[in-house]
Amino acid sequence: MSKNEFPPLFGDGGATPEFVAVVDASGQTSLVIDQGLLLLTAQFVRSGPDLILVGKDGSRVLVINFFSS
Repeated sequence: MSKNEFPPLFGDGGATPEFVAVVDASGQTSLVIDQGLLLLTAQFVRSGPDLILVGKDGSRVLVINFFSS
């Protein structure tokens, strides 16, 4: 799976998602995800070095290079 391909989530057929936020974790020791309660209820999906948070409403947040360090 290439960096720009995402696994199918919630039966969406693997369409490229649009993100409500994109955060770059490169070189960071902490991150702020300003999306309300999303962190408490989201599905966490690894996509290569990146993390995708998927809310119950289908909203998605991409954290680039989350798993790189």
